[in-house]
Amino acid sequence: MEVIHWHANKGPDLLYNGGQFFDGNGNGTPLPNLTSPVPPTRMGWYHCIPGNFCGDEREDLLVYNPWATDCYIYTPEPLDGSAYKGYSATPKQYNARLMD
Repeated sequence: MEVIHWHANKGPDLLYNGGQFFDGNGNGTPLPNLTSPVPPTRMGWYHCIPGNFCGDEREDLLVYNPWATDCYIYTPEPLDGSAYKGYSATPKQYNARLMD
């Protein structure tokens, strides 16, 4: 599980696990447009690296399947393209935990 600061400092953090967001009440919401696993699969096949990829205060998600070629970036709405000032990695990205 990864903690995601989806709402920056203005709302509750969310947990990411297995292609879903979970709130503090245990309610899960699947991320849209993720492809279904292709057998053989392993648990937790989608990995998540949180980071500020779009430039505002909120954390975005880089989600990928290590056995595929697609990467997905999820960001909260609305996206403000003018906020993007370039990307700089933080310890949360270069010390990402990749566990199966």
